[in-house]
This record gives sequence, C-alpha cells and structure tokens, in this order.
Amino acid sequence: MKVIANRRIAISLLLVGAVLSPASTVFGDGRPTSSSPNLETRIKHPMPLEPNKARLESAKSPVRAIAWTDRAYDFGDGDTRRFSGGYYSDLDRDGNCNVCMHIRGVTFGDIDSDGQEEALLVVSTNLGGAGTTIYGYIFGLDKGSPVLRATIEGGDRGEGGIESMKVEDGHVVVRRFAVSTSDLNGGACCPNRIEIERWRWVGNELVQVGTPRVIRRSPRPWYLSR
Repeated sequence: MKVIANRRIAISLLLVGAVLSPASTVFGDGRPTSSSPNLETRIKHPMPLEPNKARLESAKSPVRAIAWTDRAYDFGDGDTRRFSGGYYSDLDRDGNCNVCMHIRGVTFGDIDSDGQEEALLVVSTNLGGAGTTIYGYIFGLDKGSPVLRATIEGGDRGEGGIESMKVEDGHVVVRRFAVSTSDLNGGACCPNRIEIERWRWVGNELVQVGTPRVIRRSPRPWYLSR
C-alpha cells in the first residue's frame, strides 16, 4: 500500500509541475519537449551581447555616420560635385572624361586633439588623359555639416600621388607614391617607392614634420595594392 501511495504522490507532483510550468515538461528520458527552451542550443547559439559595431562607432563619432561616398563636395575650388558610390563623372558626348573623380579611401581620426574625429579622404582626378592626380582632403563637422579643414597636395600617380592617409599618435600619416630616378624600372604609372610623411595640426593648419621615410615598392601600376 505504501508503494502505491508513494507512486500516486509522485504522479500527482508531476501533474502539478506540468500544469504550473508547461515550458519545463520533459519526456521520460529527460529530453525537453518542443515547447521548452533547449539549453544546448542556447549555449551553442548565445544571444548577441553587443549592438552592431558600426552603430557603436557612429554613436561615438558623428563623423562616421556621414555617407562620405554619396554626397556633394566642394574641394576648395568653388565647384560642387556630387558623388555616387564614390564616383563623380562629367563625360563628353563620346563618353570620355571631362572630369572623373574617385574617392579611393576614407579613414577617420582626431587630427587636432579636440576629442572630435575628422574624415580623411584620398581622391583621384582624371581629366581625360593618361594623368591622374591623387590628393588628400580632410573634413570635419560644423553644426553637423561637413566642412573642408585641410588639403594635402598630391601629384600625378607615381609622381607624388597619395596612396593613403591615417591618423596615428596625433599625426596624420601620409603614404605618397614616388619614383627613384636611379631605377629605370619605375615611372609615373608604376612607382617603385613609397614616401611616408607625418603631418601635425599646428594652430589652424597642417604642417609637415620631420623627414619622410622611404620604403621600396615593386614597380607595378599605382592602382594595385602594395
């Protein structure tokens, strides 16, 4: 009788537990039902702990929220040009470039240590011939709108064109294409070295500091990655 009573009590407890906690119902072998959360799945596929990294960066730095490859620019010459997908094209009737521009790179950093980041743009310009100038432009925000803060003069492809820019330890680091006159394998199309310059914000302008460091580059077209 005692055994039967104990079994009845156990069954009653199971039924009460099922009514009170349907999500925790189990089969006789201990496997969870389809209505219960699977602990193994939760461990293998945890819920994300952090929001999207890009959103975090945009929240911390308003300049990162700007669509830099899809907007209109005045690069200091008084002309406004609207870019789409990083490109601007003014073509003649035959489809050749009158003015074709490409935003080749965008990086971010605080150039003047005021706690606000700027956007550093590397922009190439072709006027229809073989030559392609590559300049650097630095934009900040004024009341939420981009304003040109500095221009770093470039050159024609391998002859002084800017490969990249970034902010490092309070300096703007500029990598510039260059050609060694002692190496006949180089040329404007295929620079054979890189000059690394450091610029610093002084007063209200960028000033180059120190002597550029020169590194070798295999002589290949300037538009190929190093």
